[in-house]
Amino acid sequence: MKPLPLAALAMLAGLCVPVLPAAPAAAGFVCSRQQAPVLKSACADPELARIDKAVETAVARVLAAADPLTAMLLRRDQNWFGETLGNVDSVNIDAADDGEIKRLRDALKTRLAALERMAVRAESLAGTWTNAFSDAEVETGAGGGLRVKITSRVVYPAADEVAGCSATAEVKRDDGGWFTGAAINTTDGAEPPPDNNPFKLRLRLQGNTLRVVLTHDEQDSFCGKAEQVTGSYFLVGAAARADAKAAPAVAPSFDCATAKNPDALEICADPGLAGLDVEIARAYQDVLKHVDARLAGQLREDQRAWVKANATAFETQINAPWDKQTYMVHKTGNAREELGLRLGERLALLTNLDAARKGVAGLWAGHNALLAILPDEATKDFRAAGRKWDSEDYKSYCNFEAKGRIVNGAFKTTDSFPDLARDGATLVIGGRERTRPEHCNRMTTSKARLFPVKAGAQIGISDDRIR
Repeated sequence: MKPLPLAALAMLAGLCVPVLPAAPAAAGFVCSRQQAPVLKSACADPELARIDKAVETAVARVLAAADPLTAMLLRRDQNWFGETLGNVDSVNIDAADDGEIKRLRDALKTRLAALERMAVRAESLAGTWTNAFSDAEVETGAGGGLRVKITSRVVYPAADEVAGCSATAEVKRDDGGWFTGAAINTTDGAEPPPDNNPFKLRLRLQGNTLRVVLTHDEQDSFCGKAEQVTGSYFLVGAAARADAKAAPAVAPSFDCATAKNPDALEICADPGLAGLDVEIARAYQDVLKHVDARLAGQLREDQRAWVKANATAFETQINAPWDKQTYMVHKTGNAREELGLRLGERLALLTNLDAARKGVAGLWAGHNALLAILPDEATKDFRAAGRKWDSEDYKSYCNFEAKGRIVNGAFKTTDSFPDLARDGATLVIGGRERTRPEHCNRMTTSKARLFPVKAGAQIGISDDRIR
């Protein structure tokens, strides 16, 4: 699983970090510009080409009227919608494929109807909302609460794992400004929810968009399918005054008008992630003021690498390559969950930095590795366990674990374990490796720089988590 504010963190760190270019909005196929042979053949259908052109026109009209945040999120949503129609490398469409042509026509008609009704100013959460994957109905409930119903309807080529996944919830305002309640799975054939239902639905306005988050255990699936409940929704079913003002959006530490990377777009879309981003930027500035120049330089380098990896990690979670059956499905919930974990762990590292640590015992963390060296409760020995990963290749990782002792401030073991060496306040692992260690898979070295973190920080080592 897996990703932050490139512009702001690069500025704070005094670094020049490359920013990925923004992808152009994909209004369906955009048949007038389609050159790929497979989709060009689909555009030969006159009705499909006509609807596609109407979608393109409607998108441009809504974008022209929308505020910058709504426009940015709608462009992303339109890109995702275009991807659900089919990948030119995997979808075989020809003029005789009536079933596939019908699927494309139906998807474009549904999208066009939503765009034609789309309102770019929202007065409240109540109303009908939509995005590329799902529809949401929000009604005023008793005691200031809300009743919510969400239905996923997108159908991918040769896959119907998502269509029909639905949820309802009675939500109340919480102390954080969200409306929160237990999510009830209403998908056909779903089992009744347990008494300790672990799934929560959370929603609030973010400017003129509705932000919905289905919180869940990463090991569980809400619908038994790839859920797409989490996301930004756009108002289509309520009249709004022309002069209605957007609800105050929770702004991150950077200017969303310049956001281009996928993780930055997600932070702008989500009030919770935006708040974490602000805390990280504040903590980062504070740490740099209180550490020596050597540690500050090491931390800047690690921060730069962490920022760069966030976009890759988020994108990898959206279309997970390890999910061979539904890799084409946009797993928005998993991607948001991983990004939130990454932000939370970074904040924990920055606010719990233990720069005065003398020995090697304790928790160590960096942008691509974790290590814990802790006393073994059953013996006088210590147990060391760690993991290094590469966000660009989910198959590249190192897992290491061993028992040993602390001798003259160093961890000593006879088991297979990477070398450990102090470098100022930091710890370098795998520094003297000449060949790929046996505890690494595909990765050529376990070398990484780690920073000392105080006990109790919310950072955990998990072999199951794909970063």
